[in-house]
Amino acid sequence: MGYGIDIALEVDITRDLATTARPSQTLAEAIVRRLSGTLFHDPNYGYDLIQAIGAGFQGAISSTIIQRTAVEVEKEERVRAAVVTDTSQGSDDIRMGIRVIPEAGPLFDLTLTIDRVAGVISAEEIIPVRTAFNGGPA
Repeated sequence: MGYGIDIALEVDITRDLATTARPSQTLAEAIVRRLSGTLFHDPNYGYDLIQAIGAGFQGAISSTIIQRTAVEVEKEERVRAAVVTDTSQGSDDIRMGIRVIPEAGPLFDLTLTIDRVAGVISAEEIIPVRTAFNGGPA
């Protein structure tokens, strides 16, 4: 199952509206859009992660926010499951790791950086996960 072609939204990397056909890249961008807010015409779509974290960030993301993030990522029809972790490690930088298990294709780890001041969520890294099932080490 292919994911089609999407416009690459990594404005910090490419400003020329480049397209991408990499399934993990396309899915990662859909996840970032889902976590960037809700749609007024579809109350079941989206989660405003920046608003949820808020100005009171104290070096750790709450378990409630981690759980709601995983639920929202799993609403994406191309995602079978997601495991979300706080990778901020007590710093002022807000980082979140998401292991994405897609319905089709290899699983991958997505690292998000959340900038509360600018109101931006960025996909910092997309790393394929090698397992015994997809040709990597056991």
